[in-house]
Amino acid sequence: MQRSDHFKYVLAVILLVASTASATAQSFCLPPGPTARAHTTYYSVLASRSDTVSMRVRAGFRLLPAASAEVYLASDSTTCRAAARAFARERGDTSAVVPVYAIRVGPSRFIVFNYARHEPDEIGVVFDATFAVLALLTGF
Repeated sequence: MQRSDHFKYVLAVILLVASTASATAQSFCLPPGPTARAHTTYYSVLASRSDTVSMRVRAGFRLLPAASAEVYLASDSTTCRAAARAFARERGDTSAVVPVYAIRVGPSRFIVFNYARHEPDEIGVVFDATFAVLALLTGF
């Protein structure tokens, strides 16, 4: 094997290993879409309003008041991984941790859902900053 052929072979192996590693690395953040954006907008308005109805709904969901800018769809892998594991634990299936949407509401709340099953009993879960369950949101 000539030196240039050897170099090409080594380069091909490196590229193959790198592409395989990136393909097997799982992201636990679902990509933003219309549904996630609609939920984020809804919770942003809910968290930032001070009228009686918003305050009652927030209390029922165990959400704290937050400025609109403090409500956003999480996209960092550490947060999504923790949210996905907590969501799977709440669903009773930790063997199949699936990607989720994690909406951060202020400094200490997350609303997590994934629509994986597309069934009427889909749930969203409100977690605190340590991913302890605070509330279940049914009919999500």
